[in-house]
Formats: sequence, structure tokens, C-alpha cells
Amino acid sequence: MFRVLGRALLSSIFLASSSNAIKNAEHMTGPAEALGLPEPVLAVQAHGVANLVGGLMLALGIKPKLGSWILIANLIPTTLGGHRFWEEDDEAGKIGQQIHFMKNLSLLGGLVSVIAGERARQSAQ
Repeated sequence: MFRVLGRALLSSIFLASSSNAIKNAEHMTGPAEALGLPEPVLAVQAHGVANLVGGLMLALGIKPKLGSWILIANLIPTTLGGHRFWEEDDEAGKIGQQIHFMKNLSLLGGLVSVIAGERARQSAQ
């Protein structure tokens, strides 16, 4: 029961952000452009699709380990590329980006916990 609830809660941010990234990618390309990605709109849309697929897998318990790995692979470059608080000159901007960076680290921790829990559950069977 708690495992199902935890996966649903953890996946909520990925699912909520996925449609915005897919539908409004052209307005969200700043970080992708800053990283020099050749097709920033496509990169943002791919990010949204990965969040949607991984989030659904996690929320519905369909291969939650794989869903977690998809989200981790998507979250690491987003965190490092999109929330570069150390480059902010404005103090308020720096604090905001640092909060997002730390939130993403927390999400990574939750995803790693799902993977570890699923591995332990499979070993016990």
C-alpha cells in the first residue's frame, strides 16, 4: 500500500510537467539552448515524453525500476544543465535555482529508493 502511494506521489511532478514540456516546448528552450543542443525544441519535447513515459510506468507500477531509470537519465542533465545556480548573478535567481537543484537531488534520491526497493522485493521472491 505505501509502496504504491509513494510511487504515485513521486511520479506526480514528472507527469504534471510532461504535458507542458510537450505542448509548450518552444517557450522552454532556454536551458537546452544554453547547453548548445542542436534542436532545443525537440530536446524539450523529448524531455517531456521521457517524463510522461517514466512517470506513468512508475505511477502504474509497470516496470517501476525501468521507469525510475528513465526518469533518472532525464533528470540528471536537467538538473546540471537547467539549474546552474552557481552561474547566477542575481541573489534571488541564485536561491531559486539552488532550490530547484536541491529538489531534483531529492527526486533522484526517491527514484534510487524505488530501484533499491524493487530490487530487494524481487530478491525476496
